[in-house]
Amino acid sequence: MKKKFRFLALAMLSVMAFSTISACGGSKKDDSTSSTDSGSNSSSGSVGGEDYPDDINGNYKTYDPAFGKVTGTIHERSMEATTTMMMQDGVTEYKLLIDPTAGEKIRAAVSELNVFFAEATGKTLILEENDSLAYSKDVKYLSLGQTSLLETSGITVDYKTIGQQGYEIVTEGNSIFIAGKEKGVLNGVYDLLGCLFDWEIYMADYCYINKNVKDIPLYDFDIKEVPDFEYRIPSFGSVFYNTKAIQRMRLVHDHDIYITGASPHSAFRIVPEDPNRELHPAWYMDDGGRQLCYTAHGDPEEYEALMSFVVESAKALIIADPDRDTFAFSQNDYNEWCHCKTGCQPTIDKYGTNSSTQILFMNELAKRLGEWLEETYPEREVMFNFFAYHASEDAPTKLQADGTWSTPYEEMQLRDNIEVMVAPLVHDYVHSVFSEEGRRLKDLFESWRPLAKHYSVWSYNVYFRDFLSPMDTWGSMGDFLKYLVTLNTRTTFQQGAWNVRGNTNFDELKMYLYSKLLWNVNLEMTDLINDYFDKVYREASDTMKKAYWNMRTELHRHTLMGRDGTIRAETVTTKYYSKRYLVNQIAQIEKAYADIEKYKTEDPEYYEMVYNRIDLESVGPRFLLLELYEGTFSNLELEDMWTEFASDARRLSVTRISEPETMEDYLKSHGR
Repeated sequence: MKKKFRFLALAMLSVMAFSTISACGGSKKDDSTSSTDSGSNSSSGSVGGEDYPDDINGNYKTYDPAFGKVTGTIHERSMEATTTMMMQDGVTEYKLLIDPTAGEKIRAAVSELNVFFAEATGKTLILEENDSLAYSKDVKYLSLGQTSLLETSGITVDYKTIGQQGYEIVTEGNSIFIAGKEKGVLNGVYDLLGCLFDWEIYMADYCYINKNVKDIPLYDFDIKEVPDFEYRIPSFGSVFYNTKAIQRMRLVHDHDIYITGASPHSAFRIVPEDPNRELHPAWYMDDGGRQLCYTAHGDPEEYEALMSFVVESAKALIIADPDRDTFAFSQNDYNEWCHCKTGCQPTIDKYGTNSSTQILFMNELAKRLGEWLEETYPEREVMFNFFAYHASEDAPTKLQADGTWSTPYEEMQLRDNIEVMVAPLVHDYVHSVFSEEGRRLKDLFESWRPLAKHYSVWSYNVYFRDFLSPMDTWGSMGDFLKYLVTLNTRTTFQQGAWNVRGNTNFDELKMYLYSKLLWNVNLEMTDLINDYFDKVYREASDTMKKAYWNMRTELHRHTLMGRDGTIRAETVTTKYYSKRYLVNQIAQIEKAYADIEKYKTEDPEYYEMVYNRIDLESVGPRFLLLELYEGTFSNLELEDMWTEFASDARRLSVTRISEPETMEDYLKSHGR
């Protein structure tokens, strides 16, 4: 087929002579100490990252997890085919059953089950709403939620253990029951679809399912699933902005977690400056500072006034939003803190860290609101949340000789209804949290362990300066998530390029891996990766898998060269990316277009999806090639490269190149 990237033929010839070309100053971020093009800093036999490992699954020792299986999680699964048939020769007697009072999520479960049942079999299931149907072993239903059939079946559901998100799938007689709270039942429907039809969602715009199914055995199910993290916020924009994808990946948007008006960085929303800064200047930092003063400058009357204001504001927000269970009262997104001499600094001097002023305030706030809830709304459980972030990151504990952390101050212990949201901004996320390089990150979490019974974690997956330069957290995510489970972490947000809808550099794979591992950290990473490529790319699986491992090999080489593993690293430089690697990577990705050509006529919808996905994976290396080596191409080549890049970036919604700079501004700065 016709080559998509017309510049490649000449570019691949030119890389052989590039060492002399680059000496002419053609690259924008040149590093004269770089030897990347010769490959002298490469490892594992790679030259400039261009050689693939013999095993395209990439079994590097560096990527082996240090942490074994996490114990104590709940993923109990048993399913065996019986001699009874749910569907035979395309005919089924089974119906869907819900209670007439079923809510929005149960009804969404009905819709989703029927959408995909029809896609797999060509048939839909009749829905019955009945609150008086008694159990009989002969009736044939898929019962969703708390139905009369479930109540009379003799099945005991462990609602306390499975919580809001978990579920049980049980076969009793000829009926299948998906039991749990409403969100749990919806999650369970996707599990059932996977069991019956090999259904899976791999990307926001692509689900796989077996089709033309005519025969389905009745399985004897005994499944009990509870996610390892209760709340799992999507990392990347392709899913973050897609409500349906969030639902199908069994994730949770932050809007469904935090009480309205009390999400992270809420301090000035709950205690607005206008008119309070003028009326109560002691509530705020001096000189226009952008944080609260949690001691009210040591003035007891002003402290009580601030506390009462927050308590009453919180009560109003909690009453107005009965469906959410987390109240975040947390600092603004600025790296500054109050050190007033009359209140904060003496407290900080006593306990050792800035966070101590916030802890004392939060303990009193959670005490008062907890008592109010117990008296007024005893059925409600609300978790109160604050940040350990920027200036408040460090815990008021000290490392002891035996390797543990402790504090002599009992008042630093967080109440049972408080969780600390640890957000380690400038830490190494590339190495395993159990490695020497990852020790600082692990120590931060360990330093909070003596104080906190509950964690919430906001971590990072992207270079803030360089969205289109991949951050190699694929190899460290497994260890990190397993470790977080041991901390009793409720909520996780692994922040990637969340405000970019078109993600490149295999970040869509990363999003898929997170969706699976956040539910069950013990799943095998290699199996998930292979399944993703086989189902998404089909005949192009090996081609794109090689491109993925080619990228991972290159990034591993950058790590060995000493590249910073934090989000603030400067990575778009010739010190790390050679022209040879980038040209070869684009050429490898381009091979995939020929692999999928047959689907252009056989399955146009699939062809369009996977063609766009291949395009997206090329956007990252194409950006790097233009940014670093523009001066090594002819004007004619550049015109083709810029025209194709600008068109694809806009068409595929690659909307930012960094946290502050939009793609549109970048393209306009280059006359596009």
